[in-house]
Amino acid sequence: MKGFDVWYIAAAALALAGILTGAGCFLYYRRLIERMSEMLRMYQDGMQGQETLADTRESRLEGRLRRILRQSSALREQAQKDQESLAGLLSDLSHQLKTPLANLVMDAELLREEALSDEERHKFLDHMEEQTRKMQWLLSALVKSSRLEHGILHFQAEMQEIRPTLAQSVSAVYSQAQEKEISIETETDADRKLYHNRKWTAEAVTNILENAVKYSPRGSRIRIGIEPLSIYTKINIRDQGPGVPEEEYNRIFQRFYRGRQMEEEDGTGLGLYLAQVILAQEKGYVTVSGNPEGGSCFSVFLLNRPASSGETRAACSGQPPA
Repeated sequence: MKGFDVWYIAAAALALAGILTGAGCFLYYRRLIERMSEMLRMYQDGMQGQETLADTRESRLEGRLRRILRQSSALREQAQKDQESLAGLLSDLSHQLKTPLANLVMDAELLREEALSDEERHKFLDHMEEQTRKMQWLLSALVKSSRLEHGILHFQAEMQEIRPTLAQSVSAVYSQAQEKEISIETETDADRKLYHNRKWTAEAVTNILENAVKYSPRGSRIRIGIEPLSIYTKINIRDQGPGVPEEEYNRIFQRFYRGRQMEEEDGTGLGLYLAQVILAQEKGYVTVSGNPEGGSCFSVFLLNRPASSGETRAACSGQPPA
């Protein structure tokens, strides 16, 4: 065989090998692009594909694309949840504001009557002021709870005495209790350092005390007791009101929930909801049970010291630690 023929055959073989290699690469990358296109299609349809296990450069690229799509999907789901939460909040808000706004409009129309006496005018003005304060508190509580839940508002907790915090809460409801001749008693003089924020915890306990004063009968008693536990300290607030049915123990902490026995009473259903949102920021929580003396017992659980999430896992079950 001549040398020319050998070179000719070698060149032809190389050319054929190049064509086959090029065709193989073309088919491989076309398949890779088709797989990625399929991944994008599945993402658009809300589906998830299988992971590629081969450790190649292309598979790593595919894995990176999957992670990006998964993160994007998570963000989209969170945006959908936030949108639904906002829609529900606006619906609840409009429902809650409907009555006080209607009362304000009615009072304003009645005040235009020239035949009203000074006493009647003062009565309508006092009612307008009451409705305005109710709306102001409602909006303030909603803004606080929403900002706390979505991480927009933060506060720091630290180890500090609990008795001054409880004293601050009692002082906030003292005048309301005096009007109904209700006594508020603290069962122990001992103080303890607990992990909490004084301002915010006092607001949470104040909401619980206001609830107790509102629904307790005239001349009754509210008792505050401190019970040390291994991880938490339990602060019991016992009243002599109508009590809470056992089937409503969890529901009364929901936003705008009003118990069946309280539907005739004035209220917004936000006080207990805001209290549990505040306490959750401190890794604490609140529960309700029956008072052996009649009425309800609201138990606030605060940490004895700053702890990891593992030590506070019992709070997730809603049951007091042993």
